[in-house]
Amino acid sequence: MINNEMMLDEWVESMLSKSPDKVIIEQGDIDIPCRDFLEYANKLSHWLRKEGVEREDKVIILLPRCYQVYIAMLGVLKSGAAYIPLDPEIPAERVNFIVSDSGAKVIITADSILERTGSFLPQARVFTMEHDWNYLDSFPSQAPFVPNRTTSDLCYIIYTSGTSGNPKGVLLEHRNVINYLKAAQQIYPIAPDDRVLQGFSVSFDASVEEIWLPLSVGATLVVGTYDIMRSGDRFSSIVADLRITFLSCAPTLLSMVKEEIPGLRILIFGGEVCPTHLAKRWCKNGRTVYNTYGPTEATVIATYSVLDGESEVTIGKPLPEYDVFLVDENLSPVGVGEEGEILIGGESVARGYLNREDLTSTKFVHTDRMNGQLTRFYRSGDIGRYNADGDIVFVGRSDAQIKVRGFRVELAEIEVLLLASNGIQAAAVALDVESQQLAAYVVMEGNEELNRNEVAKLLRDKLPYYMIPSTLDIIDSLPVTTSQKVDRKRLPKPSAPLTKPSSHRTIISPKTELEKKLIHALATHFDREDISLSDHFFNDLGGHSLLAAVIVSELREQKLFSNLSVMDIYQHPVLTDLVDCLTLKSIKENHYQQRKIHIPSNLSFYLCSLAQG
Repeated sequence: MINNEMMLDEWVESMLSKSPDKVIIEQGDIDIPCRDFLEYANKLSHWLRKEGVEREDKVIILLPRCYQVYIAMLGVLKSGAAYIPLDPEIPAERVNFIVSDSGAKVIITADSILERTGSFLPQARVFTMEHDWNYLDSFPSQAPFVPNRTTSDLCYIIYTSGTSGNPKGVLLEHRNVINYLKAAQQIYPIAPDDRVLQGFSVSFDASVEEIWLPLSVGATLVVGTYDIMRSGDRFSSIVADLRITFLSCAPTLLSMVKEEIPGLRILIFGGEVCPTHLAKRWCKNGRTVYNTYGPTEATVIATYSVLDGESEVTIGKPLPEYDVFLVDENLSPVGVGEEGEILIGGESVARGYLNREDLTSTKFVHTDRMNGQLTRFYRSGDIGRYNADGDIVFVGRSDAQIKVRGFRVELAEIEVLLLASNGIQAAAVALDVESQQLAAYVVMEGNEELNRNEVAKLLRDKLPYYMIPSTLDIIDSLPVTTSQKVDRKRLPKPSAPLTKPSSHRTIISPKTELEKKLIHALATHFDREDISLSDHFFNDLGGHSLLAAVIVSELREQKLFSNLSVMDIYQHPVLTDLVDCLTLKSIKENHYQQRKIHIPSNLSFYLCSLAQG
């Protein structure tokens, strides 16, 4: 069991050092044994100390999906600092805000990301994998001594969407993570021979479960590269080939998977509401399926339920050592069947928000109404109710916060940016239930015209991809409730894409059979007849990851597109480039199939043998 007095990195090292030769991380053909994992983390921690990194300092990790991400995390913790994991696809401006807001001393990144984002604020030392990694060999392979460390030291910071127009950093301590891991080991039957897919973005706190839980028991962590996580309808076969036994994911991911995943024995749903039909489909004999709930401020999850595929899907009961209550506006407990805000207490409740004392005092409260003792709780803003069995049924949000494919999104952050655009008088953003995509609505000032391309550029420059609306509709006025708040339920059905191609552009029409079928499929899903081969799938057509998966899945059923993948769309978003990619694939495949192996006749064989003799 985990020692409460240990730091997270100390616990991981004590576990992995027992089996130094075991492969602890896999990425394709790359196997990282425990010994190498620990030694490189130790070397990196010495480098960080040399650069002046000390206790409670912050280090940003901005890397592609690769095994070095986990080495960097462990190395940062061993140096006494806290790590800030960022998604490699977020805009440079957002990265610079986080660098400034956190006061990070170091950014661990890669050349490919620097080429896209440009330089960062000069206050942070930049460590690149291409130029600095080999330099680590000159440092000791044993962990440095960092004096005066305690489990109340900062462990990591997750930046989530904020209502002010900028993200906010949630401060998690070592004791928070240790308490969660103790609870998780009690509810999940994870063992050293399990194989865990790390598929969530590291900027989302569900990745903490995927990373530190397997490392804390010595299970193998398999890197969920973009090739894997964006494989569309091939996901199940890829995961099966990787022999994954433990999978944690948002329900949306498996809703797009058609085939069963044999060998999967532990399946965890989290990050968004789990539909009943999805739970029923994935509950199989020999597999334990969980539905979990929890905000970043409570360290990954706070409640869980074991699904059977037949009963009502709930978020269940509190984890061991977690206190979870439903309360009214006065923080008084509510009864069975009554709706109340989810209040979370215990050792896993975060320290608070970085540089946001006002918000910290509002969301983290002290009350004695639960157990007679003054206890610190986090006010989640989520609404639930108890069913007859005492399980919590998730109802929704009390404010304008939602979950998009597991990511927490404050709609106000997007609305603030929309209002910063010329001519926009009022704005609202909602989640379209049918498409599970964000829909934006604006009211224009007087006779002002909406510059869609300008708005789209502003959003793409400042927001991560999962926060960019797919549609943008102009309406006469925003519907409001009796309390004069935006009534998002009464917003019209979204219809206009975020960007519209210029009416003066030259449309490149399809000529080949492949081009015609591709354009036909896109026109059907985008409900448009003006698609050009020069269009960009995401920027011009307003495509998104789910739609890409759906379209690829349908097209792959046709022979012309049998080798199309979701990654092809991400790598070649301009349709002409996508067509070239598919054409080249087809040529290579035909060449391979048409090659014939020459088999010599018996006469040739004997004559050759005679000549050799």
